[in-house]
Amino acid sequence: MRSVLVVGMCLTVVLFGSESAHAQEGRIGGGIALPVEPSGFTDLYNIGFHGGVELGGRVGKSKKTTIGGAVYHHRFPLDTEGVLNKWYGLGVPKGTPYSIDGGTYVLTEIFVAMRAQVADGGVQPFFLGGVGLGVSDITQLQLRLGDTSRNTNTSAETDPMVTLGFGVDVPVGAIKLFGQARVSMVFTEGDNTLLLPITAGVAF
Repeated sequence: MRSVLVVGMCLTVVLFGSESAHAQEGRIGGGIALPVEPSGFTDLYNIGFHGGVELGGRVGKSKKTTIGGAVYHHRFPLDTEGVLNKWYGLGVPKGTPYSIDGGTYVLTEIFVAMRAQVADGGVQPFFLGGVGLGVSDITQLQLRLGDTSRNTNTSAETDPMVTLGFGVDVPVGAIKLFGQARVSMVFTEGDNTLLLPITAGVAF
């Protein structure tokens, strides 16, 4: 999978420098991301927020396909109620004094992206897909439960990922507004991590 990413990035560079590539296109946007799987992800984390950028070049005779690179950074806040429910399920008495600080799940997607426009007009739908790497980590977590306190740290983990989605471009003068929804699968150790990023932004 990593070799596919390297080949894709090299292909992007070649395309930018060749006559087959039309004007480069940049995109910047942000939005929300919904935890989908596994249950530990959905039970312990709230809806996340993200921002990202893309840079690509149009290829082919029709110039309706764009190939390039993309980076999206997500942050999922810890769900305090979800943590408490886990504790209660382990037999911790309700009403026990507690404090929870930190523990945000952080995920950065870095991938080779391909976007294919399927129609012209005032609203231009497109399909998109990508393959690359997902870099995940959890910020320092400080827990206190009754008389027991604990600080936890994790190390960043890098895993292969794929993403597929659909969206629309709406031309407005020299720029385009866009909206898109993707499904991203990060092949994390154990259960894979599945999320649904929904993004709005500007293409130029």
